[in-house]
Amino acid sequence: NTIEGLWQFYSKGKFGFVAQRKIWRQCRSEFARFAEEVSWFTDKWQNRNWPDEFIYDLTAPVGHLPLTNCIRGSQVLEELLNHPAFEKKKAAAPKGGPKKSGLSLLAMGGAPRQSSARGHILAGGSSSSSGRRL
Repeated sequence: NTIEGLWQFYSKGKFGFVAQRKIWRQCRSEFARFAEEVSWFTDKWQNRNWPDEFIYDLTAPVGHLPLTNCIRGSQVLEELLNHPAFEKKKAAAPKGGPKKSGLSLLAMGGAPRQSSARGHILAGGSSSSSGRRL
């Protein structure tokens, strides 16, 4: 989920398994059609030479990345794109408003706060177990 979120965020929704799954379904799970659509094939069953002929920036077609090795068949890709983990889920909002995930904090330039082993955030110096400053 986090890796997929990173693909989607940094490609503005262009790359990732969710984008590939949409194309996979539009191609009716036909690997040859899918590979042409995402530009893994340059022509019917004429695949690009790895790694030089693939496109590793935002000029690539939708779904071009991430690459999945299908040299010995497309079964792994089929199982991945049909996996229920990529089904859309309707999540109820938690009480007190939505909670920011580590990914959303990272995307906004923040970082999750960490606490000490005792559950207290130590700022501006350390303190002893009795709470006195050292």
